[in-house]
Amino acid sequence: MLPVEFRFLTTGNAEDAIADYFALLTRFPGYRPYAARIRELIPLLPAPAGRADALFGLSGYELYTGGGFSMELAEIAGTLAASGDFEQAETIYRRAAALAPEDLWHQAHLADMLLALGSTAEAITLYAGVLQKAPESPYSAVQFDRACRQTEQADYRLAFWESLRDQAPQAMVPGLHLARALEDHNRWEEAASLYERLLETHKGNGEIEMRYGVLVAVTTEFARGRALMDQALEKAPELKSLYINELTRLAGLYTEAGNHAFAEAIYWEVASMSPEDPEHVIHLADMLADRGETEKAIEQYTLVLKRKPESPYSADRIDALLKKNKTPEKRLRYWEEARDLHPMATVPALFLARTYEDADRWVEALVVYRHILDNHPAHPETLMRYGTLTAMNVDFDRGYSLMDQALAAGPELKSLYEAGLSHIATARADSGDHAAAVAACEEISALSPEDPGRLVTLADALAAAGRKEEAADRYKEVLRKAPESSHSANRLDGLLKASGPDARIAFWEEVSRQHPDTYLPSFYLGMAHEDTGNYDRARQAYLRAQAVDPSDTAAKVRLAAVSLRLELPDSGIALMRNATADAPEWRNEGARALAAAAAEREQKEHYADAEALYKEAMLLAPEDSGNSYTLGTFYLNQDRVDEAFPLLKAVLTKTPDAPLTADSIDHIFASRNDTESRLAFWRDLTEKHPEAAVPLFHLGLALEAGNKMDEAIAAYRSALKRDPDMYDAKQRLQEIANE
Repeated sequence: MLPVEFRFLTTGNAEDAIADYFALLTRFPGYRPYAARIRELIPLLPAPAGRADALFGLSGYELYTGGGFSMELAEIAGTLAASGDFEQAETIYRRAAALAPEDLWHQAHLADMLLALGSTAEAITLYAGVLQKAPESPYSAVQFDRACRQTEQADYRLAFWESLRDQAPQAMVPGLHLARALEDHNRWEEAASLYERLLETHKGNGEIEMRYGVLVAVTTEFARGRALMDQALEKAPELKSLYINELTRLAGLYTEAGNHAFAEAIYWEVASMSPEDPEHVIHLADMLADRGETEKAIEQYTLVLKRKPESPYSADRIDALLKKNKTPEKRLRYWEEARDLHPMATVPALFLARTYEDADRWVEALVVYRHILDNHPAHPETLMRYGTLTAMNVDFDRGYSLMDQALAAGPELKSLYEAGLSHIATARADSGDHAAAVAACEEISALSPEDPGRLVTLADALAAAGRKEEAADRYKEVLRKAPESSHSANRLDGLLKASGPDARIAFWEEVSRQHPDTYLPSFYLGMAHEDTGNYDRARQAYLRAQAVDPSDTAAKVRLAAVSLRLELPDSGIALMRNATADAPEWRNEGARALAAAAAEREQKEHYADAEALYKEAMLLAPEDSGNSYTLGTFYLNQDRVDEAFPLLKAVLTKTPDAPLTADSIDHIFASRNDTESRLAFWRDLTEKHPEAAVPLFHLGLALEAGNKMDEAIAAYRSALKRDPDMYDAKQRLQEIANE
């Protein structure tokens, strides 16, 4: 007994025994008993890859038996491929192909492995090699087309089949696949002609006749083409699935051509021919939905959902149609019934919970989500939605943790995760839990740090939480990257105002230098200078902003305003007129700027300029009573009572509860000592505006001045009924009572 055999008998280790026999074969390569013993031991190896290695090694010592070894290797590779171990299978198929290079079966299986591993280009080369040696190989032809479609090599595919057709003009497979490639290039007439020629040499071939019938139906006559398809099916009933698929394709072509009646008829037929296949029913439902036939579409999608309740596509389409065309109550009722019909199914329950969410019935939504998770604990979407609702309304930390678990289990749910965080941030902010809102926004921003929109959301949350310095830093970060972000600019400018003028001006100067071709930084720099009274620098900044965007009205209005402050009244008025000529929505803003400049002139006793500016403000925004009031008050301060009175009266007639205007009117009457006219004026105003409190109070004052105390008391009490908090009326009643 050889020592190697003794060791094997004592240890039972076939792997070591085979290694020892290979060592002996290396020394005595022609000694057949060693090779035969290895052959006997190989089946004892537990691992398929180990058996393949031993077989391949043994093939080097066996002459003229490569084909036999290759078949055994291919069998092992097939077992590995069936278990999903494509990498090992590929290696073994390569060895099988090397041992029997003329055996195209190994080449095709190696190509299959490469296709499964994503090495599509190499797979295409192998399939092409098989077809060039065996043009009538239908399996390799189908796989070649599939690989070309995956890599979008339509032109290469067409050129290959044209070349192969030229090499083997009588072969059916190259001709058939060339015709299909021509179809995919919309060269239908050439494809139909080729099918015709193929039928002449391959009479009775059902597949060719079937595909030819489709083209005839589309390009020539539906009835004739359909007859050819029916005839092909009658000859070859095994082509029913192809028949149904081609009818579906035909319906799709009719839909693209706008022939919806034909398409619908075909979809109905296909659905009735294959009721067990939901895909064909879905095609019909999709077409009905696209045509606006909501009820019919929902009915067909529902058929699918009843047969296959875990059909997310049908459920999603149903829900979209219900949202668009039905009331929330009907949508809710539909999903409640669907859930009751399939209480253990995930999809109907999931859509029911989502409907509860949309109806703000989050407690019921949580119950349904919890029920799904009891039966399907690892369902990522349910876990994500359950976690989101929990974080929004119950326990932020626990819900957030559940969402993270769901994302780890289903990375494709990233968009749902981000949407959930956004909902959490809003809900928590609304409930006053700003810390949780900020935490959610920080996570959203971390997911896409280059997205300025996420930073804006975070900055808003920080500002709402009172963390103003951090909010300002985030807004600054946004504006340095996206200087035309109006929301960030506006929010930041408000925060910088509270920091003092120096920090505000410094930041806007920095950004306007970094981005000289953008509008907003220069505009906000102008406002910062304007608020400090540095009108000359403000004007320069507004001019730069206007140079960037000559159409923007805001810069024009502010430029006009600072021009007025720089005591360029004629220039400022002209600029303001031009700025607001085509932008009526800016006229009130322009009028306020004119009034502010007028008040400044009035303080400096430049009364003529002040009057001109007050008048311009009133002309610019005549519907704003405030402009009439300021001009009237100006006249009153100038003792130009006759000019003041009609302006103030017009204000009070339009806005009877304007206390300052009423005081000014009363001052005019008192200065004239004209009690009778005073009484008449206030009586008339109270009759025209019985709901107003201020005129009643001033009527009381006029009655007191006329010594009509009982009527005055009644007037004060009437004023208090309309405005119980009117202090002056209460005080007058108290003083009258004390007298």
